[in-house]
Amino acid sequence: MLTSAPFDDWWHNTYGLDVTILSPPHTVLILGIIGIQFGAMVSVIAVKNQMSMAHRFIREGTGDPDKLLFGLFALSAGFLLTIWFTLISEELGRMQAHRSSYYIFAGAAFPLLLMAVGKAVSHKWAITAVTGVYTALMLGTLWIIPLFPAEPKLGPILNHITHYQGFHFPLLLIAPAIVTDILRRRFAYWNDWKLTLLLGTAFLAVFFVVQWLFGGFLMESPYARNWFFGSHYWYFGNDPNWQYRYKFAPWMVEETPELLKGLGIALALTLISTRIGLAWGNWMHRIQR
Repeated sequence: MLTSAPFDDWWHNTYGLDVTILSPPHTVLILGIIGIQFGAMVSVIAVKNQMSMAHRFIREGTGDPDKLLFGLFALSAGFLLTIWFTLISEELGRMQAHRSSYYIFAGAAFPLLLMAVGKAVSHKWAITAVTGVYTALMLGTLWIIPLFPAEPKLGPILNHITHYQGFHFPLLLIAPAIVTDILRRRFAYWNDWKLTLLLGTAFLAVFFVVQWLFGGFLMESPYARNWFFGSHYWYFGNDPNWQYRYKFAPWMVEETPELLKGLGIALALTLISTRIGLAWGNWMHRIQR
């Protein structure tokens, strides 16, 4: 993280200002944040895995240490999920919600962490809790940041704004999380290969249905153009009168064969991500120190 600051300064002096998330200096910074947050997760899960020892020292306490540690774990994993989303958020904007690439990126990225969380802790709503933290953080940034005044200083300014613009409305990851938690509890006796097929397929199917419909709502419905959903926020460098501001551009909509092909790729990557996540979760479940 310390390295990213002079790296970013050199990058700007050499190549000019950048407005993308995935520039090399920004990526170095985000990877540093991910490393720190992963360390927090491992630290908490190591203590949680030693609960038999913890109970011997906290017999007279008024709180339940297991619940406290699970809450801390859910917070740290939720923070990590939020950072992970931020890293690939440029590929998951509402304009891409009806393209298969949207679900390819989501399927490859999110099950890796979410399935690991579900395996790492013995809690029936572990994945739901983590996606709940992510949802709360994203809603907080969407609703609070626009309260502060700001004006763009970098031209061209085609869309004059007077306040900070809200970030994305959170992905509805909580929907597949609930289904996944129910299924992994119902079929807990299955081996990891069977669970991979079940949980990965269920995750992608539920996410595709809810996000496809909700993405259409965010993009096209006038009821989404308010402070709650934030669809009216528009980058200051874009033409506010662009004809595709509130509808899907033709190049953002795929024909059925192309969409199905892309969803097949998304399913394959989701299953791979799910299997790696389950293996990662098994490792975290055994951490003692």
